[in-house]
Amino acid sequence: MESIVSTGLIGLSLGTQYAMIAVGFTLIFGIMGVINFMHGGGYVLGGYITYALASGLGVPFPLAVVAAALGTAALGYLIEVLFVDKYVDDHNATMLITLGIYLVMTTAIVVVFGPEPVSNFGFPVRGALRAGGFYFPYSNLIVLVICTLAIMGMYYLIYR
Repeated sequence: MESIVSTGLIGLSLGTQYAMIAVGFTLIFGIMGVINFMHGGGYVLGGYITYALASGLGVPFPLAVVAAALGTAALGYLIEVLFVDKYVDDHNATMLITLGIYLVMTTAIVVVFGPEPVSNFGFPVRGALRAGGFYFPYSNLIVLVICTLAIMGMYYLIYR
């Protein structure tokens, strides 16, 4: 029973990450009418930027995460202004543009970082919350709290 609770909590943490991605994708489609195939690639790019800043340049992990989020947001805005905005009313064109940019982005990530997963880098917080026979890694707890707060903040901004 304890392993089911632990697995459920870890799954909830992962689910909040997926919910964040889905909220962003839905907002882009709902506001602009653009099916953005590049959206998930931005999430991956942010992870690799965090890795490069934290392990390559020695930037503290929380600062690297914030810098990566701001960097990918700026890149997304730049792509929207330069490529997508001109064709926002043509759904097929925006799908092809964002798909093409996604393919270029993922290919660049593979060229720069290689095709193998990064193995010498991890979340800087170790350990797990243990109670009543189940465990919940602190890293998953932090992700769950941050994603939940971000989703609540977006909800507040939309429905205030």
